[in-house]
Amino acid sequence: RRSAAPPVVHFWTSGGAGVGPAGVPEAGVGGAPPAPPRPEKTQPVLFQHSLLESVQLSVFAKVPVDPVISIDALANSLMVRIALSALQFRVSALYNSYVGRPPPFSIIELDHSDSGREGCAVTTFSVTAEPECWDEAVRVGALEIRRLAAQGLSAAEMRRFLAALLADSEQLALQMDRVPSVDNLDFLMESDALGHSVMDQMQGNDALQLAARKVTLEGVNRTARELGRFVSEFGSENAPQCAAIVMSCPEVMSRPGPDGQAVPFVVTAEDVARALEAPVGEETFASVDVDVPEMLMTRGEVAVALQRHAASTVADVQPSRTEDARTGVVQLRLRNGVAVNLKHTMNEPCNAMLRVVAPGGRSAEDARSGGAVAVGTRTLSESGCMADFSREQVELFCVSNLINCMMESDEEFLTMDLHFSMREEGLAKSLQLLHLVLTRPRWEGSAFERAKQLYASHWRASTRSLERAASNTLIQTLLGDDRRFTDPAPPELDALTLEGVRDAVTAQLATESLEINIVGDFDAASLEEMLGEYVETVPPSVLPSAVAAARAASKLTYVDASPKRLQRLHLTDSDERACAYLAGRAPNRWGVGAAVSAEVGGSAQEQTAGAQGGASGE
Repeated sequence: RRSAAPPVVHFWTSGGAGVGPAGVPEAGVGGAPPAPPRPEKTQPVLFQHSLLESVQLSVFAKVPVDPVISIDALANSLMVRIALSALQFRVSALYNSYVGRPPPFSIIELDHSDSGREGCAVTTFSVTAEPECWDEAVRVGALEIRRLAAQGLSAAEMRRFLAALLADSEQLALQMDRVPSVDNLDFLMESDALGHSVMDQMQGNDALQLAARKVTLEGVNRTARELGRFVSEFGSENAPQCAAIVMSCPEVMSRPGPDGQAVPFVVTAEDVARALEAPVGEETFASVDVDVPEMLMTRGEVAVALQRHAASTVADVQPSRTEDARTGVVQLRLRNGVAVNLKHTMNEPCNAMLRVVAPGGRSAEDARSGGAVAVGTRTLSESGCMADFSREQVELFCVSNLINCMMESDEEFLTMDLHFSMREEGLAKSLQLLHLVLTRPRWEGSAFERAKQLYASHWRASTRSLERAASNTLIQTLLGDDRRFTDPAPPELDALTLEGVRDAVTAQLATESLEINIVGDFDAASLEEMLGEYVETVPPSVLPSAVAAARAASKLTYVDASPKRLQRLHLTDSDERACAYLAGRAPNRWGVGAAVSAEVGGSAQEQTAGAQGGASGE
């Protein structure tokens, strides 16, 4: 291992110099290469490029690898993960706390990982933001790390994230026989290079359960202070020295000036250093602990929903149950019209996956001014709050119960995915979450503004991306002014309203056209009983007549592309390269319009359009 260590001298953030992972001699000792003079102070390095859209600042610290060869070392590693998890949740809560204006940052992260390739452990503080507010974003991120160092975690926070990490380890242990060989090989090589003890997932979980007994609140808070010292004490006399400070940024602001011209983005290394330093007289305050619910619905609320369901007069849908003997798929039709497909598998023991599918997607938007469904779906996801629960409560509820939730829309569907553990009533908790999303979501104006900001950023990035600009040109060539299949432009985003995007999404969630697919390691009888409690009790609804009429009339209208069968799109790019796209008519995957399949060959020749791009002056 010593002879194979990377031939690089590390200047440790904590002081001193060394070569390779822990256990390798200090620089200049025992035949190791001598250390060059240590720089007095790490200066920020700036990289500007015309194709960059946002600002990203990364501050690095390097420390020797602490080999995990004992329960004590494993406990130290576990405390690092607890501290990082707590910080990430606090940043997420902060991101969603801005009201009246979008948050100044897109991403704030603190990461710590061992690197076998570099022969050291690297802690990275990263901030991504729009160029107009990059300095505020950096100050906000640095303040959060100073708060963590000064105030630490509460006992409830420590218990919550420790339980989540132990539950996740238990899940991995249950799936050890299904880990791909290449992943096991990578893990083996990385552990050997870093000097860690090699254990399989079951052994690792047993060891982690023992290590958890050595985790204390004092130890976690001490770890949190040490982990972020290179940021929390930046600029002070005794501050640890960063390994590197790198900022990549655009050449111009993301928004033009009053005259419509691009505004240059000007920044210096001194500006970066000032943003990282703590202002004089700054006060840090402890975070407010969040009351995390055990369940999202009480048994009393479930009983009320069942009574309401039993008293309803809806009789349009006849409940049904069929089972395919060949595939094992069970198909249900619930009384409120929801279709359910069930399939038991052992691909992931003690885990299951649920997908809600609502037909329509972006194709149900107005072809002349798109974006309502896309922005509405993102708004609902950004809001994350429902019934009487805040986003922080729902997020911690999901973290504590290993529930991963994602909602998105594409050209054909609006989907919601729930990946969850079956342990400790995970199925019931996931179905409760689904019930509240369908019946009592809360649409917040601040979430709507964040969703619009995200799509505005996507649109600006597409004008500088070789691939996206080429594909957008191709779509516009084939579909003309149809705006449903490209990112909404800023004028379209400005025209959207919270009520409009809410109505566009809610209309697609009508129970008569909703489909739920559940695959995993579940008990079928218990699952069907819970579907009756949490899904069948969703009040029945039908597609609004206007939406149904628009969906029936919705179709793609191809523009005669013969005058533009070959197009060239030239963009300035970092490399002299090109990409090309070809498109034409073909049968769709649903078989609709199969009668024209014989014409596909000729249509493809007639409808072909292309777009190419490369460096200017190519």
